Amino acid sequence: MLINNAFININRFKALEDKGTLIITHGLAEHSGRFEDIAKRIVNEGYNVITHDLRGHGKSQGKRGSIKSYKLFIEDLNTIIKLEKKSNPNQKIYLLGHSMGGLITNLYNIEYGKVDGAIIVASPLDYIVKPTLFNKITFKLMGSKKRRTNFADEKLSHNAHNLNDPLNLKYFRVDLIYQTLIKGLSKLINNFNKINLPLLFLYGKKDLLVPLEKSLESHNKFGSKNKRFITYDESKHDLLHDIEKEKVLNDIVNWLNERGL
Repeated sequence: MLINNAFININRFKALEDKGTLIITHGLAEHSGRFEDIAKRIVNEGYNVITHDLRGHGKSQGKRGSIKSYKLFIEDLNTIIKLEKKSNPNQKIYLLGHSMGGLITNLYNIEYGKVDGAIIVASPLDYIVKPTLFNKITFKLMGSKKRRTNFADEKLSHNAHNLNDPLNLKYFRVDLIYQTLIKGLSKLINNFNKINLPLLFLYGKKDLLVPLEKSLESHNKFGSKNKRFITYDESKHDLLHDIEKEKVLNDIVNWLNERGL
């Protein structure tokens, strides 16, 4: 589908029931296809699911692993949500974002927040790369202007072979990191109080990329009075594909069902 002057790959999974629609946003350097099994599980519970490839990722248009502004990600997501609301004005819409996708989801909720709830999975709520250090890191990276993703790294998952996917990006560009993990996170950190919708936070205790203690501390700053924070003892960063994924999916389904009561 053409969205904001770029083709964005969108996948729809239709449920027999119509409890609502869950829109999933994937993380850095991955793609929507990794969430197909998860989408099918959610569909079996009576929820429609929409997945999409971020621009510059998967089958969507855009320079691979690059973005001029993090706001493009937000506007693409907003367009998808508006189109879905137009097609079925009375349905409930929920968002799920994994890692960088969770950051995009949070940034959408700051700007618009016109959904019924959001699930934030292993997403940074504080700087992973300090802004004061970014100039040094940028200098080191600018030689090739890109950095290897190391998607099969055991830091991400106990099931690292699940990450060895040809559609996962092998490299990402410096501008993508700057726009999301510096500018985007700065926007989020300064606007936690503006996110007031129901929230579910899911984090692995063995996540080596996103610090659990900082995430727990930061989630308390969100404006929402209806939020829950769940941790998983054995899981790493790729929470939805790691060894406790069934527990994670059960918690997601239970939370969605609670919203529909």
